[in-house]
Amino acid sequence: MEVSRPSGRPQLDPGELARRKQAILDVTLDLVAAKGADAVRLRDVARESGVSVGSLQYYFDSRNELVREAFDQHARTVVDLVKLAGDVSATPRARLYAVLEASMLRRDLRQSAALWMEFVTAGLHDEQLRMLLEGTYEAWRDMLAEVVRAGTETGEFCPLLPPETVVACLVALIDGFELAVAIDVADATPDAIAAKLKDAATALLTGQRALRPGGHAGHRLPVAARGSGDQGFYLGAAERHGELIRQGRRELLIG
Repeated sequence: MEVSRPSGRPQLDPGELARRKQAILDVTLDLVAAKGADAVRLRDVARESGVSVGSLQYYFDSRNELVREAFDQHARTVVDLVKLAGDVSATPRARLYAVLEASMLRRDLRQSAALWMEFVTAGLHDEQLRMLLEGTYEAWRDMLAEVVRAGTETGEFCPLLPPETVVACLVALIDGFELAVAIDVADATPDAIAAKLKDAATALLTGQRALRPGGHAGHRLPVAARGSGDQGFYLGAAERHGELIRQGRRELLIG
């Protein structure tokens, strides 16, 4: 069954339709980052887009549909950009470093981090948005898992934990660092975060300290040292973050 749309809209070619819809989605993302997802209304988006509410409803049946599509497009764009950084012709370690750097060294990181927090909060009360969020999480996990799998098969990586656990830890760390960026933690700069992510990945996947510019090859950590110091912090933070996610999902199921 076809969904009815408001009539009276001028006929436009597909390219112009796509451009106008994209402009509306961009405005929506700006408003969500500035005001919060719950505070954004169709009239706000219409005013900032320079169109009427009626025209806006031709493209989107409801406010919730608009918010969901804005998130879905934003998430796909970020994942696609990060994927492009992982040159398949490079070594697994180089690919992993490139992906981790690309996840943080983005001009729109501050806004992107704020959007992620807003959409996660909104998803607690919107099942369809929550499913989109889960799909984004899986896309990040699959992207990292492919690189970890390649490195493990070639012997470049010798994970201290099961590969799927390492991947879950890395995704949790990326999430946690984006939260730090969103709330303006003083030392949560993109460069510092990218370096810490590479340190954590190297320790988890090789038991070595990461290379530093101009430095020497990393030394494998003694067994007693693994899980202590910085590595212990990373693992503990990832485990706590994962537990919070699991707790939230249990509350949603109970509710």
